[in-house]
Amino acid sequence: MFSRIKYRVGQFLNLAGYPLFVRQCDYRSAGAGTAVSVKRLELYTLISVNGTDVYFNRFTGKIDGVGSIPSARCIALDAKTPE
Repeated sequence: MFSRIKYRVGQFLNLAGYPLFVRQCDYRSAGAGTAVSVKRLELYTLISVNGTDVYFNRFTGKIDGVGSIPSARCIALDAKTPE
């Protein structure tokens, strides 16, 4: 019964255009090689998936920007010179 109520409330909130609430967390999947991070900032909710950052406006829930760090997957080589 409670799950039906949650479903109906979710439908109503979607119709009203109300933004979602997301909790801060970190998730890593070794099998799929996926890393997901959720951070709450002052004006944005930042969701990072494998080095790609998506900024959501905390008040409207709309995407406000996307960014990435090109060197996020860079692996440093050994600094020793070959003999």
